[in-house]
Amino acid sequence: PVPKAASPKEAPILPVLTVPAPRPPGRGGKCFVDFQNDVTAKDIRLAVREGMHSIEHVKRYTTTGMATDQGKLSNMNGLAIASDALDRPAPQVGLTTFRPPYTPTTFGAFAGYKRGAHFELTRKTPIDGWAQEAGAVFEPVALWRRAWYFPHPGEDMHAAVARECAGTRAHVGIFDASTLGKIEVAGPDAVEFMNRMYTNPWTKLAPGRCRYGLLLGEDGYIRDDGVIGRLAEDLFHVTTTTGGAARVLNMMEDYLQTEWPDLQVWLTSTTEQWATIALNGPNARKLLAPLVEGFDLSDAAFPHMSVAECKVAGLPARLFRISFTGELGFEINVPARHGRALWERLIAAGAPLNSLRMRKRQRPTMGNWAISSWARTPTAPSRRMMRGSVGPSARPSPISSANARSRGPTSWPRGASSLSDC
Repeated sequence: PVPKAASPKEAPILPVLTVPAPRPPGRGGKCFVDFQNDVTAKDIRLAVREGMHSIEHVKRYTTTGMATDQGKLSNMNGLAIASDALDRPAPQVGLTTFRPPYTPTTFGAFAGYKRGAHFELTRKTPIDGWAQEAGAVFEPVALWRRAWYFPHPGEDMHAAVARECAGTRAHVGIFDASTLGKIEVAGPDAVEFMNRMYTNPWTKLAPGRCRYGLLLGEDGYIRDDGVIGRLAEDLFHVTTTTGGAARVLNMMEDYLQTEWPDLQVWLTSTTEQWATIALNGPNARKLLAPLVEGFDLSDAAFPHMSVAECKVAGLPARLFRISFTGELGFEINVPARHGRALWERLIAAGAPLNSLRMRKRQRPTMGNWAISSWARTPTAPSRRMMRGSVGPSARPSPISSANARSRGPTSWPRGASSLSDC
């Protein structure tokens, strides 16, 4: 027969709540309970003496258990010390609220792992599919994927760009500018809001006209820029740099809500609402005119830095007469869902392949400058560089410091200038 073993007497488990020491807590060396928040046994007993009899109050008074481990290392010891100080059994003292993770989490779970193309959000324009089919080479810009250049067989980047630039200078070029930020500023106080946000004066800008806008921060340094069109007395179409769209909108919202809540102004991000197609080159008007219904595109009727709402190829459009290349230029904004259809219509009408690389290359040859590429923050504007945007004729912006206009010239590409009314 199997011998029976007598069950030994089980004694209660006695946890070592505090390291035994010749002196009580607080009178000798420190006895840490929460190693991350540096809570000691003395702190817990002090909390009880000062009236924190609820374990939740003890927790918040001392911050024990409130570190990233959420008490996994300290809560039970802290509870036992509080129980001893209160002279009450631990079950009567109670537990603090447990929060996830209830079990240990590996560092790998926090770090995650690469997901290839999904590692970072990628935004695509309505014309991205066409560019992909046409063999475009893409570049990342902010969170956007944007066509860089369209190489022919055997061409490297330099050869492709040179061909595209030559075609634009001699005939007409097209590129997808949909990534530019767009914000609608509307309301009875829209013009006053624009006066306060930008360095330029906007009160006298007539509906149907555009102006280059320069945005400074409170430190007087450049934050963003863009061409802004006034569609009506109470409506502005504001463009920003591709990477600055969210930042500018947040900046506008912040000032509108905290500094000027009395202004009746509404801000709407329309970056993804519009597909923007730019035509540049001596034949741009000849290509576009047959598609514009009942609207005169001549220099007299539609001069440089003008904007109008009209129909292009039967689609509602906001048409801008602006150029970043030095050639005759138009920017066509149509609802995003119609962007590819209009692009293909223009291509079929004779526009040679082109891309934003042409724009970047031709911009400095004209003398225009790009905030995002050349004016890395911190850069302060000067009268010599910015002409009408700063200086005696420009209205002081409440959000820029007074010395923003007197910092002196900043290093700049030779011969560079900004857009101005013509």
